[in-house]
Amino acid sequence: QKGLVSASLANAGAEGWAELRRATGAAAQFRRAARRGADGGGEGGGGGETRGDKGVGGRWGYDILNRCAGVPESSCHKEEEESIPCEPSEEKLVRTLEVLRVNLLQLQGVDHAAQTFGATVLFHFRMPGGALDEDLMCDLHEKDAEFPKDTGRPGAKWFLQQVDFPTALDYTMQQQKAVQIGSDLDIVVRVRGTFFESMELEDFPVDLQRLTVVIAFNCANEGVVPLRFGGLQNVAHSVNTNTFALANVWYLHPSLVLERAVLELMPGRTYPALNVTAIVERRPNAFLTNAVLPVGVLGLISLSTFLLPYDDTADRMELSITILLTSATYKLFTAASIPEVAYWTLLDRYIISNFLIMTHITINGAVIGYFDSQEAHVVLAILNTFFYVVAHARFAYGYSCARRNNAMVVLKELGFEINDDVFERYHRLTATKKPASARASRWSRAARWLPASTRLSRVTPARLSRASRQCSTTEDRLARPSSGPLAAVSGEPPRSARVHPVEAAPPLPGSAPAEETSRRPPTLRELESRGQGGST
Repeated sequence: QKGLVSASLANAGAEGWAELRRATGAAAQFRRAARRGADGGGEGGGGGETRGDKGVGGRWGYDILNRCAGVPESSCHKEEEESIPCEPSEEKLVRTLEVLRVNLLQLQGVDHAAQTFGATVLFHFRMPGGALDEDLMCDLHEKDAEFPKDTGRPGAKWFLQQVDFPTALDYTMQQQKAVQIGSDLDIVVRVRGTFFESMELEDFPVDLQRLTVVIAFNCANEGVVPLRFGGLQNVAHSVNTNTFALANVWYLHPSLVLERAVLELMPGRTYPALNVTAIVERRPNAFLTNAVLPVGVLGLISLSTFLLPYDDTADRMELSITILLTSATYKLFTAASIPEVAYWTLLDRYIISNFLIMTHITINGAVIGYFDSQEAHVVLAILNTFFYVVAHARFAYGYSCARRNNAMVVLKELGFEINDDVFERYHRLTATKKPASARASRWSRAARWLPASTRLSRVTPARLSRASRQCSTTEDRLARPSSGPLAAVSGEPPRSARVHPVEAAPPLPGSAPAEETSRRPPTLRELESRGQGGST
């Protein structure tokens, strides 16, 4: 029966194809019959009386049968001798890729001028039950896997070759393998490269950047082998902050943000992707010291020209022009460290505001000399002082808002509860010049010397300083105290209390041997017993 219907399909024209497709309803059976015909019978298309595995359909019939899609399973014909399962071809077999682990092994070269950064990332994916699928295991040990045109179901090695990084300037695959773990199939990808990132610098130098590495698979959702990523709730992700060489310039947050995405490279063609984002926040101390402070001082010095007599126009103009030229020269000197973008950053607005104020002061010096009036001198001095205060207040307000917005963005993305105490601790942690690892270790060492009833969320620098002062007595240097606010905590003493044991001095001749006294203060029961004995 298969042979007869296959031969009729091979000889049918374009006009009768739709009617025959509805009448026979055997898409999956014809596909297998044509495959056997291609392997066993070559190009023969006239074997209507023979079985399908002896030459049914031929290559032309096989190409036609590939177009057969969406035939219901109930309409398929089955043989009595050999039962061939029917598979509706409209329902595509969508492969699911679960994300097990993402590690940011190294982050280096954050360049806001070139809008690039360098990173080394390790991805660990899993295909559940992939080891039980013969199609996925067929090319596991092959070096170069090709797409199987006969089955249309590629193996795991082929999927591994479809990995792509759309935002990479250049990258090197350090590791790329697919291994069998029990009944599952795991895919491991380790990449090192330079990636593009459109950095947002409106709040420079207190900006926060999201550095995103995009990994995609060249398996279109509209294609024959679509792929999708599983849930991201139980993904293990980490950031290696110890290898971050720019810790004095940026604060690298120890968590990643993962999200699924869809890339539309052309209309009607989408591809699955995974965005891995590391959050870095700039430490603004260097720019505050080298840019903000000198410009502010120059603006303050320019205000001092109003201290000269109102009729001393020549000296006032000479001093104002000198300060103005100094400010312009300093602006050119610091231009290399300021990002070149098409909009004004927070630092640009501050520098330009001070430059305009100094220009206004210079012009006012000529105006005062023209009118030769004490009243004009006083009014312009007050007006320029007001402009100077407003410019610096605006910069301080923008600086504070940027820091708070950065903290809110990070805490929301990392899932923290937002309150004033969290904001305060976050700012103290990110404002330090020391690397985050050193800061965390210092906090952990100090926390071990706090009372057991004190929670880590209540740790403040004031409490740490009080605890360190309590550890600085001679008695605490010789031995660990067993009472007071430091007695209930276990752990070894801090470095300041680690000293070599001191040998006791020999007793004086004729004196009684010294009894060993406990460093623990007497308890309430001991005090009561002493009170009964009269020694209280």
